[in-house]
Amino acid sequence: SGSRGGAPLCTAEEQVQLDRFRWRRREAMADDAASAQSRGAGGAVSSESLFCMALMASGTHEQELIAMQQRTRRGIFDCDGYVVYSDHPVHISSGYEAMAVSASFGGEAGDDLGARASIHVWTRVWDQVHADGDYLRFAWTVKAEPDCVFMPRR
Repeated sequence: SGSRGGAPLCTAEEQVQLDRFRWRRREAMADDAASAQSRGAGGAVSSESLFCMALMASGTHEQELIAMQQRTRRGIFDCDGYVVYSDHPVHISSGYEAMAVSASFGGEAGDDLGARASIHVWTRVWDQVHADGDYLRFAWTVKAEPDCVFMPRR
């Protein structure tokens, strides 16, 4: 897990949760590979197809950035498939809604997610991504921050 300036990057409890998460991801990836293999040619996906996802805190500048990207089909919205998760179900624009993840983002309402996106939140998000299963139809899965410059077609 490492350290930064001699201080551990996470607590012992967080390390245990991280190890459990990694184990679940390994198991899920093995199940996903078996599922993809069983689909055969009929379920084949393009080797360049992208499923992109983002996590945003509602009521923040992240929501505004996501809405702008959705309206202009930029960032994750230029991928072959995409999803936005948030702390609450939120109308983004043009009939697109962010999906709620049941996890406490911490902080006050309207704060940016930023560093508060702890392992607990991300574990819930990746569990939801896996449960939804949409990523299985694509060759690659990309997690992008709402404020990153992401150009999938380049």
